[in-house]
Amino acid sequence: DIDDYINANFIFEGRQYIATQAPLTNTIGDFWLMVYQQQSSVIIMLTALEERGRTKATQYWPDCVGASLRFDSLVVYLAK
Repeated sequence: DIDDYINANFIFEGRQYIATQAPLTNTIGDFWLMVYQQQSSVIIMLTALEERGRTKATQYWPDCVGASLRFDSLVVYLAK
C-alpha cells in the first residue's frame, strides 16, 4: 500500500544508520513504527519544517517536554 511506504535506506559504515526523508502527514505512524522496529535510539533531522515559506516537513514529534502523540498502537513521548 502506497500510504504506508517509507522512503528509507540502510547505511552500514561501522555502525548501522537509516537515512530517510521526514514522513508525510499520512505516514508518520509508519515512520515511528520503523523507528521502534529497528530500535533506533537517535533521530537527526537535517532540514527545517519550513524554508523560504515552503513546508519541507511535517512535525512528527510532540510540541513540548512531557507531551505525547499516539500513532495507532504507538505512543511517542518527548523526554528531556
